[in-house]
Amino acid sequence: RGWSRLQPAQPAAPFPRDLVWACATLACLSGDVAAGIAMLVAYDCWLRISEVSGLTVADVYDTRDQVDPVGRGVSVFLAETKTGRRQAVTLEEPAVAALLLTLARAQGQRSAGLFPAPDKLRRVLARCLGALNVEAHGLMFVWHGFRHGGASRAFLRGDEISSILVRGRWAAESSGRHYIQSGRQLLIAQQLPGEVTDLARRIERVGLESLLARDLRARLR
Repeated sequence: RGWSRLQPAQPAAPFPRDLVWACATLACLSGDVAAGIAMLVAYDCWLRISEVSGLTVADVYDTRDQVDPVGRGVSVFLAETKTGRRQAVTLEEPAVAALLLTLARAQGQRSAGLFPAPDKLRRVLARCLGALNVEAHGLMFVWHGFRHGGASRAFLRGDEISSILVRGRWAAESSGRHYIQSGRQLLIAQQLPGEVTDLARRIERVGLESLLARDLRARLR
């Protein structure tokens, strides 16, 4: 399919964790709290934009108190995905799981959507990247980079490729390896503007749970 292209398609740039946290923090500071949490959930669970925007309250399951320790955690269920139906992903970061649960409980109705539509998610992300002066450093990101970034980070920390394929819901190993850009992610992390690192360090100090606090701006000082 790509034979006639002058240049081969390049995978989306993988988000380093610091940039994800910085973008999510800026989104929450500007009032787009749901979009900010959507960024964290997409990065943690390696979700496509259609998957994260389609999540409802009913898709979030809290099984942290069940007797069997194997199934404990907070998971999101995906009724329909690009690679199949009735799939699920368990969140790895406890703080992100807590944010998702708080957001879900605040909605009330089980059928209520949790996150904005794809167009708004893209707009908020672009605004945050612009505010952080990322493009001026030659770095270009799109929403799909959360999925690339999550898989690349898992590979860097030593996760087995088989586990990465399962979590990413890839049927073929070649598809999963396309998303793993560990070397590129390390290089990108070294090129991030100082504003990104500073903001990521500040939100790490006060805790991701603070993203829902009304005095978030004061806490970050």
